[in-house]
Amino acid sequence: MTKNNSSKKVVIFIVEGSSDRAALKMIFQKIYSHKNIHFEVTGGDITSDENTTIKDVETKIYNYVKNCMKYGKFKKSDIWSIVQIFDTDGTYIPNSAIQYGENEGFQYTTTNILAKKLKSVEIRNSRKSKLMNHLRALDSIKDIPYKGYYFSCNLDHALYNIQNLSLRKKKNMPIFFIAVLQERKKALLIF
Repeated sequence: MTKNNSSKKVVIFIVEGSSDRAALKMIFQKIYSHKNIHFEVTGGDITSDENTTIKDVETKIYNYVKNCMKYGKFKKSDIWSIVQIFDTDGTYIPNSAIQYGENEGFQYTTTNILAKKLKSVEIRNSRKSKLMNHLRALDSIKDIPYKGYYFSCNLDHALYNIQNLSLRKKKNMPIFFIAVLQERKKALLIF
């Protein structure tokens, strides 16, 4: 770790996408001002990846941590905590709330998931919920304190109260969100 940051322990935030990092980075830098914050983007949902199993999920997460250590130039002993932020994507809804929809992929509502292939949603939800339950029970990964946090559906729904954003809008929303936060920062206790 560089000399000017040597007194600050590192918190590694693992998020699914660059829009998650863009929206959350400023907030967490303020909350953890006494820590050195690093974000690692997984480029997707590790718990929805059909190749991820309970046996290898911790190793996959630690690989993101190692990548962060490599580029951040710090050691494992410099890490105070790993914080991973997931989208639940409706994983815990009953199968009866999975309904047929015309769109490709999954479409989320506040009460249902709509999809052309209902069985694929059920399979994804079963696999994802097992992985999330496993991660939620962890206190550490490779002897580093670990905590997983979950948005009720996804970041877009949690921060903007909008579901099913297009990729273009998903990329632009953090810019708007940060601008609003900066305008209101005097009213917010965290700023």
